[in-house]
Amino acid sequence: VMLWCQLLAHMRLQWDTLDPPSPDSPSPSTHTLPARGVRTEFFDSSNCLVQQKLEMLQRSIEATCFCQVTRQAAAVPVGLCLHDGGEIVAPALLHPSLMTEDMATQLDLAAASIPEPAERAELDGRELRSDVAAFKAVNKSASLSDFLLWRAESEGLSQQPFPEAWLSRVWNEVPAQAAAEQMRTLFQPEREAEMALHYLENIDGTQLLLQTFRVLLRDTLQEMHLVVRRTASTHLRMLLDRAISAVLAAFERTHQSTCQAGAANAEECDADAAALEEAEDFPCESTLQSALAAIEAFEAAEHLAASLRAKLPGKGVSLVDELLLDGEASVTTAELRNIVEILFARSRVLAQRQGREPLDGKNPFESLPLSKEFVLLLQPSANADCGVKRIYSEVREQHLRLAISRSWDIT
Repeated sequence: VMLWCQLLAHMRLQWDTLDPPSPDSPSPSTHTLPARGVRTEFFDSSNCLVQQKLEMLQRSIEATCFCQVTRQAAAVPVGLCLHDGGEIVAPALLHPSLMTEDMATQLDLAAASIPEPAERAELDGRELRSDVAAFKAVNKSASLSDFLLWRAESEGLSQQPFPEAWLSRVWNEVPAQAAAEQMRTLFQPEREAEMALHYLENIDGTQLLLQTFRVLLRDTLQEMHLVVRRTASTHLRMLLDRAISAVLAAFERTHQSTCQAGAANAEECDADAAALEEAEDFPCESTLQSALAAIEAFEAAEHLAASLRAKLPGKGVSLVDELLLDGEASVTTAELRNIVEILFARSRVLAQRQGREPLDGKNPFESLPLSKEFVLLLQPSANADCGVKRIYSEVREQHLRLAISRSWDIT
């Protein structure tokens, strides 16, 4: 609690004194939803709401310190002309509004409660009027069709949310005026910063803990994704799918998020983003324990897989997935047998040096019994204490079979 209070005090001081971010600090990224028909930008909804509010505060400080009021519109596509054949000039535009997920939800609820399309369009009327004025200022002979063509082709925005009659009325009413001369901005950093700080200063402790937990859980799942991509392990892919399913079950919601509502216009989201869905309370203990157990099973299997890959280099890696998936693997080629023999020979030399086996001058496969047990230290390990696993071998003249315990409990 004390750490959070100190962080809030620092953020409040940074805003009150307008202390600009470090030049090396990246500006929080945002994205548009073209289907909405406006340039409004949204923070990443896979981040928790606390993170989005922190990003809103940083963007507000940047806008105030660096006087970010206007920006140049996207370049006009080649061949795009006015109705009279003249060249379309891309205007400078006011910086668009920024929205966190809760603000987008409130806007969508307001739109859903307004039955009349023209009245609903007024929710985004400020931006449309500002863009019309800026476009008219640099394209004196332009018509409404030219504006809509530019907005669709250059800015990539849909016209569908706005009735034609309403657009025509706005076009006729709004006079030409450059964005820099407009008195009212779209993004109001003072208001947004105060609202973000108000949310952060009044957030319930349980909600803060819950959102922090979801962030940690998401980061863990993202790291697991990277492991699967790096190793291309079928078994780890299966365990990752189980972990994701368990997380989805634990954080299941009855309503869709803003990101899901716009899924038709976005790429398929990573499944680990499910861990960040907003929730009122922590999941029930049983489903949460199942999710954590699934994640621990993946981490234990990945730990063992990393150890086996280190011990079975080169083509010996082909045995790892079979050992993990089935608990045993048959060594079918002389090259693989040689890799396994080198591993066990190194193991026996180490045991002899430690006095755990006699110095008889033989390699592990030259003496009975045919079935042998070897102890593996799980390495490389991020922990100070290495886990222990046992690997079994059945050695015959023309056949070598390996087996391991399929339990993922590491002590």
